[in-house]
Amino acid sequence: MPLAALIIVGDYGVGERPPLLMRLAGQTLLERMIRQLAAAGANHIVLLVSAVPADIVSVIDQLSREGLSIDLARGAGDAADRIHPEETLLFVDGPLVIAQSWFERVRDQAGDTLVTVPKAAGDRFERIDAQDHWLGFGRVEGATLRAISAELGDWALGPTLLRKAIQQGAARLPFDGDLARMNSVRPETLEELAIVQSALAEPIAQRSPKGWFAKAFLRAGGVKLAQLLANRNFAFQTLEFASIALFFTSLIATLFGNTGWAVFLSILAAAATQVARFIRAIAIGGKSLERGIAILSDTALVALPVMLGVRSIGTAGYSLTIPALLTVWLVVAWLLVRQSRGEQSRVLGWANDNAGLALIFGIGWSVDLLGPAMGLMIALLITEHALRQHFAARV
Repeated sequence: MPLAALIIVGDYGVGERPPLLMRLAGQTLLERMIRQLAAAGANHIVLLVSAVPADIVSVIDQLSREGLSIDLARGAGDAADRIHPEETLLFVDGPLVIAQSWFERVRDQAGDTLVTVPKAAGDRFERIDAQDHWLGFGRVEGATLRAISAELGDWALGPTLLRKAIQQGAARLPFDGDLARMNSVRPETLEELAIVQSALAEPIAQRSPKGWFAKAFLRAGGVKLAQLLANRNFAFQTLEFASIALFFTSLIATLFGNTGWAVFLSILAAAATQVARFIRAIAIGGKSLERGIAILSDTALVALPVMLGVRSIGTAGYSLTIPALLTVWLVVAWLLVRQSRGEQSRVLGWANDNAGLALIFGIGWSVDLLGPAMGLMIALLITEHALRQHFAARV
């Protein structure tokens, strides 16, 4: 059955800004919701809005360039004309911040469905009866929208769809959100949006990253920094671009022999990447440059010992030197780990990351103990490779 979606932005006059235009982690709530509905399989999405602020036009233009089909409707009849009677319709009334799984869960229901909250959730939610209120999200058939558009009268479309669904015996799906934070599910103020931000960030902060440097960075204040930037509506793409610029600059510093700056910039770029990942987990969708960043990170790390080995050979009259041999061994160990990671994707409790290895290299260089530092890097890489081979043999 084809799937469509209707977002009822609300009845706002010219110059007024609906809550759906508030920003969370660098994207408007409207953009977030459109991406969630599209990810749930909605082939086209209709926005019902009485006035069209420039921000809404900007959101539509941006997402349309990404291939999403979005229509604007100025009234209930106009919205009904854009929904085919044989389509299943997911409809959302006003701002709504819920997990992606709920869009998929409602999509997969057998018939008309309303997501409900208990009466104790408050007057923010439309009343159904003495026990239940409506979350503002549901599913009906496209024909239902067509049937009520001609007889809508002075009633708002959202409550009318609600009543029609109830009359047709729609199933009720209780929402499992925290009752104390229920108003933040439908945020109408910046203060409520801050509660949303904290609620979304909590489970993300508890996820353990793979590398030991990333873990240490996040525990030492990286999470708080990420939350602060997300609250200031930094988009994760901005931080990814910053990370790319830092890695490029690090490579240039390596080529010109500025090892200290190269290491510092690589670590700073890695920190920016971790913060970008955190914010991207809060946001919904959007093109990420993380794959390209990973390639640059690998290149920046390998360039450090390689350039050192090349310079040592040149200084010694093109004969092999201890730094050159350590460089070869280090690169081989790094390649082995890369191969074992591809073959064995299990997340280890401890693993290396490029920034951590670059940090060891930088400390060794700064205290004139580069040989022992490279030896430690090789030992850490061989240890990780051995652990991955051990777990691969047990599978």
